[in-house]
Amino acid sequence: MQPRGDKLDPSDASEPPPEMLPLPLRGIIEWFGNANRYPRRRRGVANRAACAASGAEESERRCCGIARQPRAARHAIGTGNAGTGTQRGNLRGGLQDGESLNLTLGEEEEEEERDNGREHLRSVKMFASLAFAFAALSLASCIPVQQVSEGSKVLLVSFDGFRWNYDQDVDTPNLDAMAAEGVKAQYMTPAFITITSPCHFTLLTGRYLENHGVIHNMWFNTSTKEKLPYYLTQGVDSWWDNGSLPIWITAQRQGLKTGSIHFPGGKAKYQGEEVNMKLVEPPLFNYSNETIWRKNIDTAMEWFTQNNLDFIALYFGEPDSAGHKYGPESTQRKNMIKQVDRTVGYLRQRIQESGLESKLNLIITSDHGMETVIKTDEIHIGAIKNFTFKDIQFELLDYGPNGLLLPKEGKLEHVYSVLKNAHPKLHVYKKEDFPRRFHYANHPRITPLLLYGDPGYVIHGRYKVQFNKGEHGFDNEAMNMKTIFRAVGPAFKQGLVVEPFESVNVYALLCELLGIVPEPHDGSLEIMKPMLRSSAPRPPAKKLPAMLGIALVLGFWGGIL
Repeated sequence: MQPRGDKLDPSDASEPPPEMLPLPLRGIIEWFGNANRYPRRRRGVANRAACAASGAEESERRCCGIARQPRAARHAIGTGNAGTGTQRGNLRGGLQDGESLNLTLGEEEEEEERDNGREHLRSVKMFASLAFAFAALSLASCIPVQQVSEGSKVLLVSFDGFRWNYDQDVDTPNLDAMAAEGVKAQYMTPAFITITSPCHFTLLTGRYLENHGVIHNMWFNTSTKEKLPYYLTQGVDSWWDNGSLPIWITAQRQGLKTGSIHFPGGKAKYQGEEVNMKLVEPPLFNYSNETIWRKNIDTAMEWFTQNNLDFIALYFGEPDSAGHKYGPESTQRKNMIKQVDRTVGYLRQRIQESGLESKLNLIITSDHGMETVIKTDEIHIGAIKNFTFKDIQFELLDYGPNGLLLPKEGKLEHVYSVLKNAHPKLHVYKKEDFPRRFHYANHPRITPLLLYGDPGYVIHGRYKVQFNKGEHGFDNEAMNMKTIFRAVGPAFKQGLVVEPFESVNVYALLCELLGIVPEPHDGSLEIMKPMLRSSAPRPPAKKLPAMLGIALVLGFWGGIL
């Protein structure tokens, strides 16, 4: 018989000895065991002492609250002697009945100590199992932030206006190497309308324009007739904050840190929140300055390494500017593609020098392509027979091939009938009749009449004031509006060319790479999964409850058994 207070034989336990447990877990178990054991033992001894004093076994069973064998039978089992408790006491020392009762009570206390010890051990085992399950829960709940911070960073780079085939008439060794070592899409289809701010916001939200609400580069007010150009619109929070959160805010709400360098939408606040770190392009910015490009790349590497950012969106305004000014088939555009390729080489070099090659997934894409402007038989709204701007309350024209018109009250049908067949390359729709495939018209900001020109044809308003040689904004099914997609990094397969897809799917891919739960969106992760290594994407946070449930069930099962 073990003395009171000694440890029970560890061989009785299936759990590791307490001294082998981690300190926090050992402390919890010891606290639980002490609180559970000693009060129970004192209560049991005190109760049985009262029962013994009354000399009533039935009372003892009721008093102690447990079903017990008669005392004599218990002692006979414990000693191999079939005698009663009094006989056993007399054999040990010829004591009187009262003394024999006291001696039996002392042995009973020791036996009760052993019973309680076993019960205590079972409690410790159950609690240890629960504690292990709780520890698994705690660790699993930390997985998304911890793994992302240490291993899965994402850099999204956009070269504005990079048409899908710009690398086919220029030598681009760095883009070619990136494709050989990663993934290349045949092309990517942008959202409509194919202009800068709306298409970039689709990348950031995974939503079509009619759902995210950034329907144009320009902020406007149809009541006051006010309009703001691209640069000033970047700072109008209400233009961007329409209920669709960009990935910066979604990631930050799930414990990540993000950054924006000149990326459209990066200056605004969303539900009062803004990107953690950002650089906003200054007014009258020179988009083609290669020195500034490299400086911004260095800044991104610094943010990743020194500030431990998880996601950065980096924007370059070329080759869009060169395509507009000189045309998509020009020598100047081709030279700009060479500059872009050098920049890709510098970027990948800096990723390697910064020790990020095994941690960073790099995606290079764009917002739209570029089309050569046709200068013959142009669309000029002001010159159309029977049309007058006196019937128009608000117009947004002279912005490439797209137009928005708000006729004055009672003038809608007249304006529509005058414009509908006015030019063979001009498409005019009432808002409710606009083709659904564009996912554009179903938003309160869209005016009652919408206009767009066939590829190559821009829409002039009151006067001819558009002189670009290259333009975009056309039907997103036109091949010259298609753009590029390249990806390389630990999550991506190597040397893979994937089928074309819509840009609305990029958001789901970004969320998968970052291990975050996406907001509602219009894309599909399934479309993007073939480009990923089978073991690369971690389970998103939304999949964790199943893992935790299994751990909890196993914890209970282990404790009960």
